[in-house]
Amino acid sequence: MYIINENLQWEMDNHCRKLNEKLERLQAQHKASTPRSKQQQPTSFPRTINLTDIHFTDEEQKLPDLGLQYTMEKPAKATCEKLVIVMECAIRLLDDKLQNPFRIMATKKLQQYTTLNTKTLNTKDNGTS
Repeated sequence: MYIINENLQWEMDNHCRKLNEKLERLQAQHKASTPRSKQQQPTSFPRTINLTDIHFTDEEQKLPDLGLQYTMEKPAKATCEKLVIVMECAIRLLDDKLQNPFRIMATKKLQQYTTLNTKTLNTKDNGTS
């Protein structure tokens, strides 16, 4: 009985020693295969993926990578002029008595729209939201 326990103890010790050696070997192999300094950080994946045949420079790609909130364009002068023309055409279809109040209201809304977009774009350019 004593010999069986001694033999079993020897097998268990031998098995534990082999496992510890294997663990040390794997840890050493892992450290050698992935050297990483404290300054090196994992690379992040881009927020946008270009599925077209068009190649963009890094500078051109920065804006879409910032996200949708930064991709607003300033309202072009031509866009505002077209909006004014469409509003004027719609106002002229109204009765003569209603045209002036609606022109005043449309002018105020257009001014709010242009100042709101200008303020939004200025805060986005400054890096605040």
